Amino acid sequence: MGTSTNDETNDVVPNDIRRRNVDLALQSVALEGGHIDGDFADIFIAYADGKVDEDQLTKLAIARYPYRDAELEHQTTGTNATAVDPYLIPGTQVLRNLVGVHDAETLSTIEFTWFTVRSIKLQTMQIPALGTVRQLQQIHRYLFQDAYDWAGKLRTVTISKAYTTFLPTHMFVTGIPYCERALADDRYLRGLSRRRFVERMSVHYDDFNVLHPFREGNGRTQRFFWDLVARDAGWRFDWRLIGKRENDVASARAMLVGDYAPLIRMFDKIVKPLSESLATDEAALLRRVDAMSNTGC
Repeated sequence: MGTSTNDETNDVVPNDIRRRNVDLALQSVALEGGHIDGDFADIFIAYADGKVDEDQLTKLAIARYPYRDAELEHQTTGTNATAVDPYLIPGTQVLRNLVGVHDAETLSTIEFTWFTVRSIKLQTMQIPALGTVRQLQQIHRYLFQDAYDWAGKLRTVTISKAYTTFLPTHMFVTGIPYCERALADDRYLRGLSRRRFVERMSVHYDDFNVLHPFREGNGRTQRFFWDLVARDAGWRFDWRLIGKRENDVASARAMLVGDYAPLIRMFDKIVKPLSESLATDEAALLRRVDAMSNTGC
């Protein structure tokens, strides 16, 4: 991902930054309509209060969701060659996973919880924005390494959502260079006025959304990716100011009919100067954790 791809954090993270990082990670879960394991909620609060650090947070998640060797038969893409979707456990509609879960709802809760743990840690790392699909893959690999053996790998099947079909895989050979070149030609959105940044960000957000390079986890990965781009361009996003429906509708309008106006309005809401901190008080975080907590899995 750049200067650091390991799990080492450079400095002790202040509690106000911890609260913000937990809050933003949970908002990314909310924008996907997901929930975290309710039994892990108090652990996130303990982290935000400085009672456990990032490494302890990871160790607690490992203990809660151990890797299941018994599921290795389902862990290699392509082993189920006759299946319509080789990413599924044969005979089910559940994604092959590293925690040995055969129930989609349980897998979703565990995956979102693991994502939150990894996202919190990733936000503490010093990573430059590279603006490449390769970096997008590295981010995806880090965020989803505990759930899927194919984390960080480009998808090999066509996927769709509602009435939207994302870029076919045979078009990656042209689609990936196009997205990367367009962003580079825009100088990675650096040196722009706020209005121009919002407008160009909307276009590139749509480009990468059409690409949708992974079987699962695209939205969460792209939000972190764009956070890096925005930061190096002098801006930051407060994703907490929008909801799932607004993001979904704006993305769909751009992709289906080329109407960027909803995306522009969305980004106009959330783009802040880098100098403006995104604070989260304790009461707000408690409400967020409570809202995003499932009853356990």
